[in-house]
Amino acid sequence: MRKFIGLAVYIPVAIVLIAVAVANRGWVPLSIDPFNADNPALTVEAPLFVLLFLVLIVGMFLGSIATWMRQAPYRKMARQYRSGQSEPVDAAGKAVARPRA
Repeated sequence: MRKFIGLAVYIPVAIVLIAVAVANRGWVPLSIDPFNADNPALTVEAPLFVLLFLVLIVGMFLGSIATWMRQAPYRKMARQYRSGQSEPVDAAGKAVARPRA
């Protein structure tokens, strides 16, 4: 069942990504200089779908890092709980609520 659900999600996503790539094959300039867009030293030319996928990958990476950092206190509490401390403590040394299993 889990394999079927995975296929039911991944196949439509793959079809949409392929359609986006085919529809956006045209080469577009990406200028990093906001004041002089014609500066060739700070302009990269690539197919639009490559730029779209690159932005998607960078966004997923940054979102993963933000989520990981946001969950750090909970991972610390869980480590303290598993190590056998009677009460998990925060960075200030105050006892905090135990994480749910």
